[in-house]
Order: sequence, then structure tokens, then C-alpha cells
Amino acid sequence: MTAEFGDATIQAPLLTEDDAFNSHTILGSIAYRLPAIDKLFGLPMNYFDAFQTLTFEVSLIANTDLGAVTLGC
Repeated sequence: MTAEFGDATIQAPLLTEDDAFNSHTILGSIAYRLPAIDKLFGLPMNYFDAFQTLTFEVSLIANTDLGAVTLGC
């Protein structure tokens, strides 16, 4: 099964204190745990049974002194 979500943007929850604690921003490393895929997409878990692979592009918005900057991973 192939499904394209196109340029859909799905906003994940903000970083938690645990994420911040496990991150090492001086070295450019951010630890972040995404919610379960069914919670993230708001679809039942069995919807994803039809997929063999899923590919994601992740970006985050960093609030800097110069304003919001979008960073890609």
C-alpha cells in the first residue's frame, strides 16, 4: 500500500524536561521522543499495518535572539 501525505505538517508535542535533560545542545544533539504513531497521526494503529516502511522528514523551530528559525534533520 502506498499513501502520500504530501507536504502535510504534523505538529508533535513540545520538548519535555526529560528531553531537555537528555539533550546535549552544545554538541548539537537534541533528544526527543515522538508519541506513538497512532497518536501522532490521529489514526488507528492498524491503519499502519499495511505499510512496510515509513519515511519522515523532521524539522524543529528554534526560538533564537533573531527570531524563530526552522532547523531540518
